[in-house]
Amino acid sequence: MVASRKSTPLPPDANALQQQLLAALKPFAGRSCVLGLSGGLDSVVLLDLLAQVAPALQLRLSLVHVNHQLSPFASDWQQFCVQLAQQYQFPIMVQCVQLQRRGGESLEAVARDARYGVYASLGADVLLLAHHLDDQCETLLLRLLRGAGVHGLSGMPRQRQLAGTSTTLLRPLLGVGRAALQQYAEARQLRWVSDESNDDPRFRRNWLRHSVFPLLASVFPHYRRQLVQTAQHLDDAAQILDQVAQADFVGNLATACLQLDALAQLGEERQRNLLRWFLRQYGLVPSVACLAQLRQQMLTAGMDACPALRIDDWMLERYRGCLYLHRGSEVPSVPCINLRWNGEPDIRLDGWAGRLLFRAGTGPLTVAAHHLRAAPLQVRLRRGGERLRPAVQAANRQLKHVLQESAMPPWQRRGWPLLWQGEQLLAVPGVAVAAAFQPQNGESGVLIEWQPDVPFMLQRTDEKTVLPED
Repeated sequence: MVASRKSTPLPPDANALQQQLLAALKPFAGRSCVLGLSGGLDSVVLLDLLAQVAPALQLRLSLVHVNHQLSPFASDWQQFCVQLAQQYQFPIMVQCVQLQRRGGESLEAVARDARYGVYASLGADVLLLAHHLDDQCETLLLRLLRGAGVHGLSGMPRQRQLAGTSTTLLRPLLGVGRAALQQYAEARQLRWVSDESNDDPRFRRNWLRHSVFPLLASVFPHYRRQLVQTAQHLDDAAQILDQVAQADFVGNLATACLQLDALAQLGEERQRNLLRWFLRQYGLVPSVACLAQLRQQMLTAGMDACPALRIDDWMLERYRGCLYLHRGSEVPSVPCINLRWNGEPDIRLDGWAGRLLFRAGTGPLTVAAHHLRAAPLQVRLRRGGERLRPAVQAANRQLKHVLQESAMPPWQRRGWPLLWQGEQLLAVPGVAVAAAFQPQNGESGVLIEWQPDVPFMLQRTDEKTVLPED
């Protein structure tokens, strides 16, 4: 359905909206910006405002419409957005997504994940979304009813980095109420689509919008302002808690490692705060029950135990006095690769999500350059039973013992590449080199290292918690 409204005089705050948008976008002048265009009132208003301010800031503006294929009108909305892009003379990309629900997931959450997956693939400097003040209030109340902590109740951020990208997500209308946007749209004679699902009270957000908020407004006419004020107080509290967690943290975020002896010295409240902060660095928001189980397993299990806990696709494991977070625990499925080294500084391994690095070096972890060039190399995973002699005077040892002594966690060993030359194990990059292949009598040596695309399959968000309504 496409809605339009009869023209009324331009609202007096229209100029204020333009100035607000100019101020929000000024730091991104001359950059590439993409507007998420659903075709609804909010995104259409933002498009109209952007058309007025983009030239002054020399913004390279384009549009993206994600078709979730849920409504019988979805193709009509897509066509409407394409026509709107032609009207405003902005390029538009349309992406249709297939939604697949997993156990316990709401359709709204699945659609959101698919939509943000499209956004993350765009590579723009700025992603603009048209969330407004009423959206923020709905999000706050929904999170409160779900038992969210102070980070969740601090609301959707006006600006954050889109997880896993260098794109800045910006919500320039977050402080503007929907009524003001509709007044602007009517005055500008804008047209927009209406999603029939927005009137379905089975969706909790709609129930709040149509049943709860009108009652709140009858008693608390300024409830929006008061809810946002509370969110700002909670945001202050959340930042203080993060500062406490950072002061308590002992470990390495690059390898997702938290030292458990330092954690054990804290009181229970600070333990929970530190664990929440640590997991939040990688986009994880544990439940109260999960957090309690994590503390119990990691801090009280016997010294010879190897406790592990799964959260979605992530694993938390204890190893040598540290808590490690990593993606999954299964043996990866990767191909055997044949290659020749001709002096390149690095060689990408297709299908392995990483590359081998080669640089000049000395010592027992280097391979004689002439051996590397003498014959083709094969890269493959461990199969079990491999043996390696790391020094001329040393015994021929089982590779599993060499890896154990390297302090490499078990889950990393499962996916670490081995270099073979014929039937001889030549090297375990960065860990050991067979003595027969090491440089002798001043020969030039090559240090070979393995560099995954994302170290240890991790990806930090470095940003405020991202919850489903965000």
